[in-house]
Amino acid sequence: MVLTFHWVRVAWSRTSAQLEATAELRRVAEEDDRRGMFGGHLK
Repeated sequence: MVLTFHWVRVAWSRTSAQLEATAELRRVAEEDDRRGMFGGHLK
């Protein structure tokens, strides 16, 4: 039971970290798109 609890905590924290990283990547990509970093050629 204790091992299960700790495994779930680790899995949950990794998932949260991955979700935060994904959100940050999307935010940066949106900023780059707004700035026209690629000149609109990739659309």
